Amino acid sequence: MASIFVIQIPLGTKERDLRKRFGKVIRRVCTQYRIEPLPQFHVEVWKKGMGMVSLGCAQTTSYVLNHLRNNPIRIKGTFLKALPAKKPNLARIDALESAVPPSDAVSDYDSDEDEDDHRHDQISFGRLTCGVWRVDGSYAEAWGYTPPRTRYSSPTVARIEHDNAYLHIDLDHRKLQIALYDIESFVADGLPPGRCYITLRALPTFLEDPMPAHFDQDQDLGSLASIFAQNFSLEDRMTKRTRTAALSPEHARVSPFCWVYSLEHIDMAECNRFFKRNERRLGLPTKMMPSRNTGPAPFSSDLFKKMDEWLRSLDFQLAFQLEALMYNRYILPEEILDLKSNLESLANEHGSKAVAMAIKDLSSFTPYRDAFEGHEAASRCDTEEIKRRLLRHFHSTSLLRTVRDKHNTGVEVHAITVTPTAVYYEGPNVDPGNRIIRQYPGHEDNYIRVRFADESQTQVHFQSGIDVRAKILQGRFKNVLENGIAIAGRTFDFLAFSSSALREHSTWFVRSSFVIDGKVITAQSIRDGVGDLKHIRCPPRWAARLGQSFTTTHTTLRVPVDCINENFKDVERNGHCFSDGVGTMSRDVVRDLTDSPAESTKKGPVVFQIRLGGAKGVLALDPRLRGYVINLRPSQIKYRHPPDVTELSLEVAMSCTGPLPLYLNRPMVALLETLGTPVQSFLDLQNAAVTELKKALTSPQDAAKVLLQYGLGQASKLGQILTGLNSSMMGRNAINAVQKVPFLRHCVVAGLTHALRAIKYRCRISVPDSVTLMGILDETGELDEGEIYVCIRSKSRKRRVLEGQCLVTRSPMMHPGDVQFAYAIGDVKKGHPLRELHNCVVFSAKGPRPLQTMLSGGDLDGDLYNIIQYKPLLPKSVYMPGQYPIVKPVTLNRDVVIGDVVDFFLDYIESDQLGRIATLHLLQADRSPNGVLDQTCIELAELHSTAVDMAKTGIKPDLGSIPREIDTRTKPDFMQKEFRLEPDVPDFSLVRADTQKKSRRARYARETTGFYRSEKALGQLFRQIDVSADIANWQARVRPVGDEEPVHKWANPIKKALSTYVDSDSVDWQSRTIEPTHSDLLEEYYVELDSLCRDFAPEGRTDLLTEEEMFVCAVLGRGPHTLHNRNFDVVSALRMATRALMKRVLDVVLSEDANAATETGTATGSAVRSVPASGGPAANNGGDGGSSSVQSGASTIVGDDFAYSSDEDEIATQGGDFDDGSSVLSAADSDPTVRMERLCAFFCSAVNYQEANPERRSAPWIVMPEIFKTMTELTQ
Repeated sequence: MASIFVIQIPLGTKERDLRKRFGKVIRRVCTQYRIEPLPQFHVEVWKKGMGMVSLGCAQTTSYVLNHLRNNPIRIKGTFLKALPAKKPNLARIDALESAVPPSDAVSDYDSDEDEDDHRHDQISFGRLTCGVWRVDGSYAEAWGYTPPRTRYSSPTVARIEHDNAYLHIDLDHRKLQIALYDIESFVADGLPPGRCYITLRALPTFLEDPMPAHFDQDQDLGSLASIFAQNFSLEDRMTKRTRTAALSPEHARVSPFCWVYSLEHIDMAECNRFFKRNERRLGLPTKMMPSRNTGPAPFSSDLFKKMDEWLRSLDFQLAFQLEALMYNRYILPEEILDLKSNLESLANEHGSKAVAMAIKDLSSFTPYRDAFEGHEAASRCDTEEIKRRLLRHFHSTSLLRTVRDKHNTGVEVHAITVTPTAVYYEGPNVDPGNRIIRQYPGHEDNYIRVRFADESQTQVHFQSGIDVRAKILQGRFKNVLENGIAIAGRTFDFLAFSSSALREHSTWFVRSSFVIDGKVITAQSIRDGVGDLKHIRCPPRWAARLGQSFTTTHTTLRVPVDCINENFKDVERNGHCFSDGVGTMSRDVVRDLTDSPAESTKKGPVVFQIRLGGAKGVLALDPRLRGYVINLRPSQIKYRHPPDVTELSLEVAMSCTGPLPLYLNRPMVALLETLGTPVQSFLDLQNAAVTELKKALTSPQDAAKVLLQYGLGQASKLGQILTGLNSSMMGRNAINAVQKVPFLRHCVVAGLTHALRAIKYRCRISVPDSVTLMGILDETGELDEGEIYVCIRSKSRKRRVLEGQCLVTRSPMMHPGDVQFAYAIGDVKKGHPLRELHNCVVFSAKGPRPLQTMLSGGDLDGDLYNIIQYKPLLPKSVYMPGQYPIVKPVTLNRDVVIGDVVDFFLDYIESDQLGRIATLHLLQADRSPNGVLDQTCIELAELHSTAVDMAKTGIKPDLGSIPREIDTRTKPDFMQKEFRLEPDVPDFSLVRADTQKKSRRARYARETTGFYRSEKALGQLFRQIDVSADIANWQARVRPVGDEEPVHKWANPIKKALSTYVDSDSVDWQSRTIEPTHSDLLEEYYVELDSLCRDFAPEGRTDLLTEEEMFVCAVLGRGPHTLHNRNFDVVSALRMATRALMKRVLDVVLSEDANAATETGTATGSAVRSVPASGGPAANNGGDGGSSSVQSGASTIVGDDFAYSSDEDEIATQGGDFDDGSSVLSAADSDPTVRMERLCAFFCSAVNYQEANPERRSAPWIVMPEIFKTMTELTQ
């Protein structure tokens, strides 16, 4: 047998202790018998001193048992007894036989610890304090606690638990829990009383053991026994800790600001052993140094009162940034007050907004304080230095600052994140806006986004055995939602949330009251003005209908209500609604939405996801309609608009300007494999995708294609740069930048790393002959049951109509019937209404059941559908679609009040288990020979459907119904986490990127899950790719130039090519100097770039983003807390910020030409245009709509991984068309000759700047796409 039964295990022995002891024995036995590789094994510790050790090899187990007969293991002075197991864990043994090696840096076989080494993982102490580092490195205490000493009290210790990677600090019945990767440093002070300072990156988790209310630690044993007898029913609760916001009320007042915890009255010998062991093993920065304690930290009530009074007197934007300095750990409250007179003076002279932006910019370069910081870093925190920098900021000519707001295509919104302990400030960030914010233009500062998250900035973490509900959800979070929150001297109240915001645990808050045109605006008045919601008595549905007004939208069109038909009948049959969510509109409406001539509907978008009063869903062109008509169906109207309204805002959330590509994902692969798609079909697709990536390291055209396919380099237009440098426009000086320009090669490598990781860890593989489209209904009756009509038309491409058998799917794909066959009918005759519908999939209105409802419960209110015609993927047959019983929503016997919505929001946070259910489904599908047809998978699919619908019904998924037979202790190898297998910090050099120190990896929680070798498609796909090794091998084979390649090697050919387009005297090509104006601009650019690199670095990552990551907008090196949906938000915001920065640089470079710095790039993302009541042409009230996603020809649709723009960043392979519609200047705005001279002059300056500053390498390429566009104009 391959299991060992262990008895006589001492009380308190942990699995880690047993694992280490057996690891040494197994290593010794394998060395003796020359067994390679070392086998995987699993340890379990049970009650009553018993346990089990399972190995994947029976012969090795026999050798180990023989060894232990003569050499028993001893733990805590007790010899363990090892016996052959009579009832081995057969499932565990089977898993171990196919197990893969652990990804942890700390192996089961690490044998560098002696038996007493665990004692070196803890420090005993007599007092705990928390406080801050002052600017001079001295420590200021804000709160302290000395645990009482009784004969029954436990020792107060700080100890490291390696298995879960936490530092635990025990205080009586309270505990601090600190993730090891959140520790910045340890500093020990050997002077009496002996202190150890722990500086943090994230605040701790505070826990509390439940105790009887009348428990007294000084009572005698008899009294204690009596108390426990009386409270015996509490036994179960005694083992469950409660998470709290702080350790005590006094601690709660200062804990949000205290990032340093001090252990006092420590034994220095013990501390030295602790430092020596953990600095080596975990890479935790430690230092022995005398420190100064400067007395109480400045967090008195009087000080906060002064701060609040002053902030209330300031403009909100300025007050917000000042409070952010304090809450975000930059400077202390008393230091902010020291800046008062200077800031008020600057605000009077330059305006509050300008000062607010200056503080925001400066805060990015104000380092977090630490006792390690040297004089230079400390001086940047000094208030006098901050004053000097602010004065320099305004006395210098800021080129980028003059065009800061010009490219904002929305509104600036401030945001905060409320955590169990603190509040973190963000922004203001540019937001496309929504109906409510646009209702009161110029008053955006009265709204604020509030997200509820954990201290790590991810969703609130629910751990087994820890009660988060009692004091965090129902305590701190509910208090904020019900009573509001004070921000910058103002009180903000909970307002509402959209459906997408709910999934992110995010909400909108609004000032408790403000006045516009004599009218007092409150949260309640805004909700009352949305429409009549009284007929809705289900709180989740009420909240969803209210949230329609908060959906992010772009183009807004004012439409008279007499142009809207709200009685357009739904198509219903057999209890099904075929037309659920879709209406129609005339050609005149489409014309006004796109701000284009009527004939443009032949190529422009004709399908839009919209919000219109109380209606939502999709509007599609019906060319048979005459005049100005919008037909809304009852299924679209969720509530009625106020009766006195004469016109409504037609808002566009999404437009179908081009087809979206289709990518595989893991659930799709598991489902198709179960239905009979050969594994080789998936392997062939992955091999083709990897081959395309590999070619990108040799061919600029292939590199540009990959970048476009994966949505990378859009902000910098990297694809255009690569193809342009290798195009005919460069003549004989064309260069292969992928191989010849180190920085651009590194950018491509960053993109390839991102893409290869997406393929390996998310199975994101492009599928040919397949598209993703929005669904609408056949209004003509042309399509029969099971038929679809699909016409595809994208920019610069001809009309293409699909014909033949298709597989139609929709995410999420959980049930085996979530994919179905359909027949694409091909083209229709000229003049048929369907012929004018493109970039959508038209479903039939015939048959007993709508096809879209068979696909994971889809409808036509904006859902995206996958249409697959790639024959190798088509299964032989499909399964009956799922049909779950209709769940009756939670309904009240009274009107819904906002308190009901708050309760639902908190219930949703607690019950948000979609990810867990999906993971269990994928796990069971891999383990079962029946795949997704396994009965447990079908049950999980229904549970997932319930969880999805919770946002509408309020019915929580019954997590207790999850089948217990699912073994989560072992998982397939493809479920290994990216952060465990990939480097923490990207390395774009030729050296393999996995040579980093393993100590950083050791600061993550130990992977307790065992992984087995999956032989199904996902396992085979996963094992085919080794990201770091593959990238390194590809680079080694193409032998590009080294990183030390001189700048002039690639710069001179480019200069020579550009010189043929300008007069010889207009640009000094040989000069090594930098024009003064360009020097200031470059300095400003890199300052802002560094700010973005810091702001967008993932949580838990110690390093800033690299310049390559910024240029490509690919965030690599994610930590253990990074959630996929949150990462998408970060990358999307990073792309917007990078694009805006680069456009501002271009504006300054061209600012003297045609008033470019003040007149180009007008923000129109929230432009409102009106339609005359007669239904005639719309009047243009200012905005030309040029930047709107609806009007620009670039379809920005938020997908599962990135915002894909189907027509953005078109690849010009012949050097002809480099105009993507978003250039800074058009030919009408500027003389191309003058423009070319200025662009080339900046390029030369940027190259010279790079030669002087080798680490600064992106600036020359900012102007390159505009140079190529101008070259095209000059040659026409």
